[in-house]
Amino acid sequence: MKNILILGSNGFIGSSIKKYLKNYNFRICFDKGRKNYDLLNLNNMKKIINKNNPDIIINCLGVVGGIQWGIKNKKKILFENNQLILNLFKSLEKKDLILINLIANCIYPFKYNFYQEKNIFEGEIHPSVFAYGMTRRNLLSYSLILNEVSKIQSKNLVLSNVYGPGDHFDEYRSHALGGLINKFYKAKKNNLNEIEIWGSGTVKRDWLYIDDVCSAILKVIYNLKNTPEIINVASGQCISIRSLASKIRRNLGFRGKTKYNNKYPDGDPIKKFSTSLIKKTINWEPHVSIDDGIKKTIKYYLKKNG
Repeated sequence: MKNILILGSNGFIGSSIKKYLKNYNFRICFDKGRKNYDLLNLNNMKKIINKNNPDIIINCLGVVGGIQWGIKNKKKILFENNQLILNLFKSLEKKDLILINLIANCIYPFKYNFYQEKNIFEGEIHPSVFAYGMTRRNLLSYSLILNEVSKIQSKNLVLSNVYGPGDHFDEYRSHALGGLINKFYKAKKNNLNEIEIWGSGTVKRDWLYIDDVCSAILKVIYNLKNTPEIINVASGQCISIRSLASKIRRNLGFRGKTKYNNKYPDGDPIKKFSTSLIKKTINWEPHVSIDDGIKKTIKYYLKKNG
Protein backbone atom coordinates (compact mmCIF):
# COMPACT_ATOMS: atom_id res chain seq x y z
CA MET A 1 0.00 0.00 0.00
CA LYS A 2 1.49 3.34 -1.08
CA ASN A 3 1.87 5.99 1.58
CA ILE A 4 0.77 9.38 0.17
CA LEU A 5 1.36 12.71 1.91
CA ILE A 6 -0.74 15.66 0.72
CA LEU A 7 0.75 19.08 1.46
CA GLY A 8 -1.69 21.98 1.30
CA SER A 9 -4.52 19.62 2.16
CA ASN A 10 -6.81 22.32 3.56
CA GLY A 11 -6.98 24.25 0.31
CA PHE A 12 -9.52 23.78 -2.46
CA ILE A 13 -7.53 21.33 -4.57
CA GLY A 14 -5.71 19.64 -1.70
CA SER A 15 -8.87 18.90 0.28
CA SER A 16 -10.58 17.55 -2.84
CA ILE A 17 -7.66 15.22 -3.59
CA LYS A 18 -7.63 14.04 0.02
CA LYS A 19 -11.32 13.14 -0.16
CA TYR A 20 -11.01 11.55 -3.62
CA LEU A 21 -8.01 9.30 -2.90
CA LYS A 22 -9.54 7.91 0.29
CA ASN A 23 -11.71 5.77 -1.97
CA TYR A 24 -8.63 3.91 -3.20
CA ASN A 25 -6.07 1.58 -1.67
CA PHE A 26 -3.65 4.18 -0.30
CA ARG A 27 -2.59 5.33 3.13
CA ILE A 28 -3.39 9.05 3.06
CA CYS A 29 -1.50 11.49 5.29
CA PHE A 30 -1.89 15.25 5.28
CA ASP A 31 -0.86 18.47 6.98
CA LYS A 32 -3.07 20.21 9.53
CA GLY A 33 -3.37 23.57 7.79
CA ARG A 34 -1.42 26.76 8.27
CA LYS A 35 -3.20 27.87 11.46
CA ASN A 36 -2.28 24.63 13.23
CA TYR A 37 0.99 23.68 11.54
CA ASP A 38 2.70 26.42 9.57
CA LEU A 39 4.95 24.93 6.89
CA LEU A 40 6.71 28.27 6.45
CA ASN A 41 8.59 26.96 9.48
CA LEU A 42 11.32 24.59 8.23
CA ASN A 43 11.18 22.37 11.32
CA ASN A 44 7.47 21.81 10.81
CA MET A 45 8.05 20.82 7.19
CA LYS A 46 10.79 18.38 8.17
CA LYS A 47 8.68 16.89 10.97
CA ILE A 48 5.63 16.14 8.82
CA ILE A 49 7.71 14.53 6.08
CA ASN A 50 9.90 12.49 8.43
CA LYS A 51 6.96 11.41 10.58
CA ASN A 52 4.87 10.12 7.67
CA ASN A 53 7.75 8.73 5.57
CA PRO A 54 5.76 8.98 2.31
CA ASP A 55 6.30 7.09 -0.93
CA ILE A 56 4.57 9.94 -2.76
CA ILE A 57 4.11 13.60 -1.89
CA ILE A 58 1.37 15.56 -3.64
CA ASN A 59 2.38 19.18 -3.36
CA CYS A 60 -0.63 21.53 -3.37
CA LEU A 61 1.10 24.28 -1.39
CA GLY A 62 0.63 27.82 -2.65
CA VAL A 63 -0.17 31.33 -1.47
CA VAL A 64 -2.39 32.62 -4.26
CA GLY A 65 -5.65 34.39 -5.13
CA GLY A 66 -7.38 36.16 -8.01
CA ILE A 67 -5.71 38.81 -10.20
CA GLN A 68 -6.64 41.79 -7.99
CA TRP A 69 -5.52 40.03 -4.81
CA GLY A 70 -2.29 39.05 -6.51
CA ILE A 71 -1.52 42.59 -7.65
CA LYS A 72 -1.93 43.91 -4.10
CA ASN A 73 0.02 41.09 -2.40
CA LYS A 74 3.10 40.63 -4.59
CA LYS A 75 5.58 40.71 -1.72
CA LYS A 76 3.63 38.16 0.31
CA ILE A 77 3.28 35.91 -2.74
CA LEU A 78 6.98 36.09 -3.56
CA PHE A 79 8.36 35.62 -0.05
CA GLU A 80 5.98 32.99 1.27
CA ASN A 81 5.84 30.79 -1.82
CA ASN A 82 9.61 30.77 -2.20
CA GLN A 83 9.98 29.97 1.50
CA LEU A 84 7.62 27.01 1.14
CA ILE A 85 9.62 25.77 -1.85
CA LEU A 86 12.95 26.05 0.01
CA ASN A 87 11.55 24.35 3.10
CA LEU A 88 10.15 21.50 1.02
CA PHE A 89 13.37 20.76 -0.81
CA LYS A 90 15.54 21.15 2.28
CA SER A 91 13.29 18.58 3.94
CA LEU A 92 13.65 16.18 1.01
CA GLU A 93 17.43 15.90 1.19
CA LYS A 94 18.54 12.26 0.93
CA LYS A 95 14.95 11.11 0.43
CA ASP A 96 13.87 8.55 -2.15
CA LEU A 97 10.32 9.29 -3.22
CA ILE A 98 7.94 10.60 -5.89
CA LEU A 99 7.01 14.29 -5.78
CA ILE A 100 3.88 15.33 -7.68
CA ASN A 101 3.75 19.12 -8.01
CA LEU A 102 0.53 20.85 -9.00
CA ILE A 103 1.59 23.96 -10.89
CA ALA A 104 -0.48 26.98 -11.91
CA ASN A 105 -0.65 27.76 -15.62
CA CYS A 106 0.64 31.31 -15.08
CA ILE A 107 4.06 29.67 -15.37
CA TYR A 108 3.72 29.80 -19.17
CA PRO A 109 5.12 32.67 -21.27
CA PHE A 110 2.37 35.09 -22.22
CA LYS A 111 3.67 35.44 -25.78
CA TYR A 112 2.06 32.08 -26.54
CA ASN A 113 -1.69 31.56 -26.90
CA PHE A 114 -1.27 27.78 -27.15
CA TYR A 115 0.49 26.16 -24.23
CA GLN A 116 2.81 23.24 -25.00
CA GLU A 117 5.05 21.72 -22.36
CA LYS A 118 8.20 22.22 -24.43
CA ASN A 119 7.70 26.04 -24.38
CA ILE A 120 7.33 26.52 -20.65
CA PHE A 121 10.58 28.44 -20.12
CA GLU A 122 10.67 30.22 -23.49
CA GLY A 123 9.50 33.72 -22.62
CA GLU A 124 8.30 36.15 -19.98
CA ILE A 125 5.41 35.62 -17.60
CA HIS A 126 2.45 37.98 -17.91
CA PRO A 127 2.96 41.10 -15.73
CA SER A 128 -0.39 40.64 -13.96
CA VAL A 129 0.78 37.32 -12.44
CA PHE A 130 4.53 37.82 -12.51
CA ALA A 131 5.18 37.29 -8.78
CA TYR A 132 3.30 34.01 -8.47
CA GLY A 133 4.35 32.78 -11.91
CA MET A 134 8.04 33.20 -11.07
CA THR A 135 7.65 31.19 -7.87
CA ARG A 136 6.10 28.40 -9.96
CA ARG A 137 9.12 28.49 -12.25
CA ASN A 138 11.34 28.25 -9.20
CA LEU A 139 9.41 25.20 -8.02
CA LEU A 140 9.66 23.55 -11.41
CA SER A 141 13.37 24.37 -11.77
CA TYR A 142 14.22 22.86 -8.38
CA SER A 143 12.22 19.76 -9.25
CA LEU A 144 13.86 19.20 -12.62
CA ILE A 145 17.34 19.61 -11.14
CA LEU A 146 16.58 17.12 -8.36
CA ASN A 147 15.40 14.65 -10.99
CA GLU A 148 18.96 14.74 -12.29
CA VAL A 149 21.01 14.76 -9.10
CA SER A 150 18.96 12.91 -6.46
CA LYS A 151 16.73 9.91 -5.91
CA ILE A 152 13.65 12.14 -5.93
CA GLN A 153 11.55 11.86 -9.07
CA SER A 154 9.16 14.73 -9.68
CA LYS A 155 6.11 14.82 -11.91
CA ASN A 156 4.96 18.37 -12.59
CA LEU A 157 1.31 18.78 -13.54
CA VAL A 158 0.46 22.17 -15.06
CA LEU A 159 -3.22 22.75 -14.41
CA SER A 160 -5.65 24.90 -16.34
CA ASN A 161 -8.21 26.91 -14.34
CA VAL A 162 -9.68 24.55 -11.77
CA TYR A 163 -13.20 25.01 -10.38
CA GLY A 164 -15.90 23.10 -8.57
CA PRO A 165 -17.30 22.42 -5.09
CA GLY A 166 -14.99 23.72 -2.38
CA ASP A 167 -13.62 26.57 -4.49
CA HIS A 168 -13.31 30.19 -3.34
CA PHE A 169 -16.34 32.31 -4.22
CA ASP A 170 -15.55 35.72 -2.80
CA GLU A 171 -14.98 38.45 -5.39
CA TYR A 172 -11.51 39.46 -4.21
CA ARG A 173 -9.78 36.10 -3.64
CA SER A 174 -11.52 33.84 -6.15
CA HIS A 175 -10.81 33.11 -9.79
CA ALA A 176 -13.34 34.21 -12.39
CA LEU A 177 -15.83 31.33 -12.32
CA GLY A 178 -16.33 31.20 -8.55
CA GLY A 179 -16.47 34.97 -8.32
CA LEU A 180 -19.11 35.16 -11.05
CA ILE A 181 -21.33 32.63 -9.31
CA ASN A 182 -21.14 34.67 -6.12
CA LYS A 183 -21.76 37.95 -7.95
CA PHE A 184 -24.82 36.76 -9.91
CA TYR A 185 -26.31 35.03 -6.88
CA LYS A 186 -26.04 38.16 -4.71
CA ALA A 187 -27.38 40.35 -7.51
CA LYS A 188 -30.46 38.18 -7.86
CA LYS A 189 -30.95 37.92 -4.11
CA ASN A 190 -30.76 41.70 -3.71
CA ASN A 191 -32.95 42.41 -6.78
CA LEU A 192 -30.23 44.39 -8.57
CA ASN A 193 -30.86 45.61 -12.11
CA GLU A 194 -27.21 45.49 -13.15
CA ILE A 195 -23.91 43.90 -12.13
CA GLU A 196 -20.35 44.87 -12.98
CA ILE A 197 -17.75 42.35 -14.11
CA TRP A 198 -14.08 43.30 -13.96
CA GLY A 199 -12.25 43.33 -17.29
CA SER A 200 -13.43 43.23 -20.89
CA GLY A 201 -14.96 39.76 -20.75
CA THR A 202 -13.22 38.80 -24.00
CA VAL A 203 -10.38 36.77 -22.51
CA LYS A 204 -10.64 33.02 -22.99
CA ARG A 205 -9.75 30.37 -20.45
CA ASP A 206 -9.67 26.59 -20.13
CA TRP A 207 -11.78 25.40 -17.18
CA LEU A 208 -11.23 22.01 -15.55
CA TYR A 209 -13.64 20.52 -13.02
CA ILE A 210 -12.05 19.43 -9.76
CA ASP A 211 -13.04 15.75 -10.09
CA ASP A 212 -11.18 15.63 -13.41
CA VAL A 213 -8.07 17.03 -11.69
CA CYS A 214 -8.31 14.27 -9.09
CA SER A 215 -8.76 11.56 -11.72
CA ALA A 216 -5.67 12.86 -13.55
CA ILE A 217 -3.59 12.65 -10.37
CA LEU A 218 -4.82 9.11 -9.77
CA LYS A 219 -3.88 8.22 -13.34
CA VAL A 220 -0.39 9.63 -12.79
CA ILE A 221 0.05 7.63 -9.58
CA TYR A 222 -0.83 4.42 -11.41
CA ASN A 223 1.37 5.31 -14.40
CA LEU A 224 4.44 6.97 -12.91
CA LYS A 225 6.91 5.42 -15.36
CA ASN A 226 4.96 6.68 -18.36
CA THR A 227 4.28 10.16 -17.01
CA PRO A 228 6.65 12.86 -18.37
CA GLU A 229 8.42 15.31 -16.06
CA ILE A 230 6.12 18.13 -17.19
CA ILE A 231 2.57 17.54 -18.37
CA ASN A 232 -0.50 19.70 -18.98
CA VAL A 233 -3.75 18.75 -17.27
CA ALA A 234 -6.57 20.62 -19.00
CA SER A 235 -9.86 20.23 -20.83
CA GLY A 236 -8.39 21.42 -24.12
CA GLN A 237 -11.39 23.74 -24.60
CA CYS A 238 -11.53 27.52 -24.16
CA ILE A 239 -14.46 29.74 -23.28
CA SER A 240 -14.62 33.53 -22.97
CA ILE A 241 -15.53 35.20 -19.69
CA ARG A 242 -18.61 36.66 -21.41
CA SER A 243 -19.81 33.19 -22.42
CA LEU A 244 -19.01 31.84 -18.98
CA ALA A 245 -20.97 34.68 -17.36
CA SER A 246 -23.91 33.99 -19.67
CA LYS A 247 -24.03 30.33 -18.62
CA ILE A 248 -23.85 31.20 -14.92
CA ARG A 249 -26.41 33.96 -15.30
CA ARG A 250 -28.84 31.61 -17.02
CA ASN A 251 -28.37 28.86 -14.41
CA LEU A 252 -28.99 31.27 -11.55
CA GLY A 253 -31.89 33.03 -13.27
CA PHE A 254 -30.54 36.58 -13.07
CA ARG A 255 -32.48 38.90 -15.43
CA GLY A 256 -30.59 42.17 -15.01
CA LYS A 257 -27.91 43.76 -17.19
CA THR A 258 -24.22 42.89 -17.22
CA LYS A 259 -21.62 45.67 -17.44
CA TYR A 260 -17.91 45.04 -18.14
CA ASN A 261 -15.37 47.40 -16.56
CA ASN A 262 -12.32 47.72 -18.80
CA LYS A 263 -10.37 49.59 -16.13
CA TYR A 264 -9.44 46.27 -14.57
CA PRO A 265 -6.68 44.16 -16.21
CA ASP A 266 -7.61 41.05 -18.14
CA GLY A 267 -4.39 39.06 -17.94
CA ASP A 268 -3.45 36.88 -20.91
CA PRO A 269 -5.96 37.22 -23.79
CA ILE A 270 -6.20 33.44 -24.24
CA LYS A 271 -4.89 30.37 -22.47
CA LYS A 272 -5.36 27.30 -24.64
CA PHE A 273 -3.62 24.08 -23.68
CA SER A 274 -2.17 21.24 -25.66
CA THR A 275 -3.49 17.99 -24.19
CA SER A 276 -1.89 15.61 -26.68
CA LEU A 277 0.95 14.58 -24.35
CA ILE A 278 -1.26 13.44 -21.47
CA LYS A 279 -3.52 11.52 -23.84
CA LYS A 280 -0.57 9.86 -25.54
CA THR A 281 1.44 8.91 -22.45
CA ILE A 282 -1.13 7.92 -19.80
CA ASN A 283 -4.38 7.97 -21.78
CA TRP A 284 -6.18 10.52 -19.61
CA GLU A 285 -8.94 12.88 -20.61
CA PRO A 286 -11.58 14.85 -18.65
CA HIS A 287 -15.19 13.70 -18.40
CA VAL A 288 -17.10 16.66 -16.93
CA SER A 289 -18.30 19.25 -19.46
CA ILE A 290 -18.29 22.94 -18.62
CA ASP A 291 -22.10 23.01 -18.55
CA ASP A 292 -22.35 20.06 -16.14
CA GLY A 293 -19.51 21.40 -14.05
CA ILE A 294 -21.17 24.80 -13.66
CA LYS A 295 -24.44 23.16 -12.61
CA LYS A 296 -22.67 21.02 -10.00
CA THR A 297 -20.71 23.99 -8.70
CA ILE A 298 -23.81 26.19 -8.42
CA LYS A 299 -25.65 23.38 -6.63
CA TYR A 300 -22.82 23.22 -4.09
CA TYR A 301 -22.78 27.01 -3.72
CA LEU A 302 -26.55 27.23 -3.17
CA LYS A 303 -26.44 24.45 -0.61
CA LYS A 304 -23.78 26.36 1.26
CA ASN A 305 -25.16 29.88 0.85
CA GLY A 306 -28.80 29.60 -0.25
